[in-house]
Amino acid sequence: MTHEPANIPALEARHLTLGRGGTTIVNDINLAFAERTITAIIGRSGCGKSTFLRALNRIHEVEPDAEVTGQVLLRGEDVYAPGSDVQRVRRRIGMVFQQPTVFNMTVGENVAAAWTCIGAEPPNDPEYYLDLVDLPARADQDATDLSGGQAQRLAIARTLAAQPEVLLLDEPCSALDSESATVIEHLLLKLADSLTIVIVTHDLEQARRLADRAAFFSAAGGIGALIEAGPHVLTSPQREETALFLRSGGEASPAHEARA
Repeated sequence: MTHEPANIPALEARHLTLGRGGTTIVNDINLAFAERTITAIIGRSGCGKSTFLRALNRIHEVEPDAEVTGQVLLRGEDVYAPGSDVQRVRRRIGMVFQQPTVFNMTVGENVAAAWTCIGAEPPNDPEYYLDLVDLPARADQDATDLSGGQAQRLAIARTLAAQPEVLLLDEPCSALDSESATVIEHLLLKLADSLTIVIVTHDLEQARRLADRAAFFSAAGGIGALIEAGPHVLTSPQREETALFLRSGGEASPAHEARA
């Protein structure tokens, strides 16, 4: 499935360099994400994929001694500009993590928590978002009783309740069985009709099933860098390093595993 990109990027990183405690993690990343597309970020463990993803909605700076230089533009607005409303940024650029956070309350209350924490009324009932993620008739259920796949869908529903313009996902299916992962993938394809989606994944087949384009990161030089990006990356890479990674099936080499 291919989604038609708009001319102006929904989200764009410009010369984005990220570090922690004086150590550079990823260096000088320039990468744009078109409207209503799915971009898969791929690369070996330890290359800074997740750090880059968290920086897109200013979660990286929560880390101790986090360092950020460069820009992240959300429809032309620099989210790191002085005076930028961080909570507003994180509502507009939603984030779903590998391990879903489930609050000790009902499923419906979990969804409503997206707006309760900012003292605002949700634009729709929780059931609306539960229907979006195929969790109908569960609003009154204890959220802690959900399966792993259901909990991940709940996390997505809660993120959608804040009405984001961009959805970031960090390995959302890595802890799920294949059936639950398939449900999440179908959901993401449906959501891409109205959202810009960026997903970090180690699963190259998942990237091929979902993505309109891919961005390959590498830390072969000791610091994470963007090697190449575009709709061609997963099928006809232009850089030899990307081709080697794809031929290996995306598996990390022993050296990379040790560093990660």
